[in-house]
Parts: sequence; C-alpha cells; structure tokens
Amino acid sequence: MSKIFVWSLVLIMAVFTSSAFALSLHPKTGEPLVVNCYRGTPTLDGVLNEWGGDVAVLDVVEQIADPPLWEGPADCSAKFYTMWDDTNIYVGVVVTDDAVVANQTGGDIWKNDCAEIFFATTNSVEGHAEHYQYGITPTGSIWNWCNMDGNGSQEPGYVQLATNETDSGYVMECAVEYSNMASLSFTAGDIIGYHPCVDDSDGADEEPAFQLSWTGMEAHDQTTGFGHLVLSSDVVTAVSANGKLATTWAGIKR
Repeated sequence: MSKIFVWSLVLIMAVFTSSAFALSLHPKTGEPLVVNCYRGTPTLDGVLNEWGGDVAVLDVVEQIADPPLWEGPADCSAKFYTMWDDTNIYVGVVVTDDAVVANQTGGDIWKNDCAEIFFATTNSVEGHAEHYQYGITPTGSIWNWCNMDGNGSQEPGYVQLATNETDSGYVMECAVEYSNMASLSFTAGDIIGYHPCVDDSDGADEEPAFQLSWTGMEAHDQTTGFGHLVLSSDVVTAVSANGKLATTWAGIKR
C-alpha cells in the first residue's frame, strides 16, 4: 500500500469523521495524527538501527496537560517508531530526559519515567472500554493496565522489552504479540487506534511531574478519539533512529 494512497484514505476518513471513527488532530498544528506502520522485525537490543518510517513526536507544550512544570524538549520529549510482522507489533522509543528516574514497579510505574502505549479501536468511547494500555520503563519494568479482553492489571508475559540509557535520556524497544490483543485486527491495510505517551518524574515517587501525550489529552481520554496507526505491507527502510547515542548502561527483559 503506497503512502499516497494511505494519506488519501486518511483524509477522506477525516472529512467524514463520526463518533464511531474518530481521529484526533495534533493539538498545535491541527494535522491528522496518523502514522504508517511498516513491516519489519527488529533486533531487540535497545539500539534502534533497524528502525525508520513515520514517527509520532511529543515535544511541544500543547501536548502536556500540566505545562507549567515542563521546561522544554530537553526536560522531556519523545519519538515513537513502530513496526510489525506476522507475530508482533514493535514500538521503539527515543526519550530525551534530563533526569532518568524509574524506581517504581508493577502498576505504579506511571509515577516515574515511563512510556505508555495504547492500541485501540477507532471508536470514541467514554472511560477505558476499548483499548489496551501498556507501560514500559528504562529499568525494564512492563505493565498492562487496561485490557479489552478482561485480563489486564498485570505484567504481560507476552511483551518483550530492551532498554538503553543514553547521555541525553533513554531508548526502549518492545514487542507485543498481537494475538494477545484479540479485539483488534492486524493485517495489512487495517487501521488501529494508537496513543503514545511519556511520563516524566524528575525525582518524585508519588506521581509524575507531567505527562506528554500525542493528542495533548490525558492518556486514557478516548472520548475524542486517539491517533491512527495504519498497517502497511511495505517494508521499513532503516534510518538508524537514534544515531550514535552513547550508552551508559543496558538491560534486556524478555
């Protein structure tokens, strides 16, 4: 599926958006929040050399619910890459963070530095009814909070994670076996609700200092729709997403 065709499809959908097929817009630019997810199978090593394609970028004040605590992209910002194959959907995250803090474990990992990733239907719904919510941290913790199949609030054994801390923050790569997201379809041409977010702690254990989300809304707020992830049959072209970032430590959890 060509990128031109995908964007034409998305623009048509945006024009005829309804409560049953909502697509959020970028809170600053107003552009449709859509990324094409290309086929590929990365090595999970915390180094994003095989990654490329479309990127979801979180780096402006309009993407923060509590902006007075944010000091700019060097304080915290993130780029989310995606990829998929016959078994997994992959997410690669490059986070700029001036103080990496990840002491919490289990369901409390959102209180420290953490990426939250939502895969969802394309519906606009109240509450937490139609999405899967995963959390991953630079110290290797994984958690699944919301789950449409009713088996959330636990560490998911079907998620793999590799991490690297860098001089300017951290990098994470995760693989989610999408057979465990039974309410969603993963075939070329499918469109999936998608919402990447990143929490920043700056030292407090009780709660994050702030959260950046792709839509600028609170992470769970699906009432206006998430962004969209379009599964492409095209193979990813690697661009070495995080370049030559020097690492200070690495950990892999499988």
